[in-house]
Amino acid sequence: MSRNGISPLLLLFGLILMSASCSLSRKTTVYTPTERETPELSEKSAADTFRLSQENLEPVDISDYKPPFMRDEEDEDKPLPPGTSAEKEETPDLVDRETSEAPEVTERSKLVSFGKQFLGTPYKYAGKTPDTGFDCSGFTSFCYKEIGKQLSGASRYQAQEGKKIPLEKAQAGDLIFFEKGGKINHVAMVVKNTEDGIFVIHSTSRGVVIDNISISTYWKPKIKMARTFLE
Repeated sequence: MSRNGISPLLLLFGLILMSASCSLSRKTTVYTPTERETPELSEKSAADTFRLSQENLEPVDISDYKPPFMRDEEDEDKPLPPGTSAEKEETPDLVDRETSEAPEVTERSKLVSFGKQFLGTPYKYAGKTPDTGFDCSGFTSFCYKEIGKQLSGASRYQAQEGKKIPLEKAQAGDLIFFEKGGKINHVAMVVKNTEDGIFVIHSTSRGVVIDNISISTYWKPKIKMARTFLE
């Protein structure tokens, strides 16, 4: 028993109880992953990091660099910047449209193209120009004059000129002659001879027109012969 009448054992027991009570009263803080604070990088530390990354880069001088396709012989010994190839790039050949040869224009195609310019020109008996109108022989002689060949002014005389050829061999620019009552009375110029028939351009009562004489019930029975005036 102590001087104050308190037993040492009771005093010890009291101290233990007070210690336990303090421990239970303390607040326990639990941090979740989302509550943990990540320390922010200060402006100074961010600037230092950028400076260090810049110091690790090697500067490249590209002032004299030329792409491979622009390099001259004197540039061949100059080093290329890293990551470029020393092989010259292949560029596609460009076609010079101004100097390339145009398709050959033959007398036959020239005759046909020239004659087609006068489609719709009205018929005129004995007419020999587009201003007056054409008759059949006037139209063919006018077209042939374009290539420097002179034909007679009447179909019956043109039928005696040139060279007679089989009808199936007639080509663009050749002439087809027609008859009535055993006499030549009409002439037409071949535009094309295909499996679909023989197409001619001629001056008729309808004016200058193109007809397929192979299927025409009017012209087919009147076909007399074909003649060529071209090589």
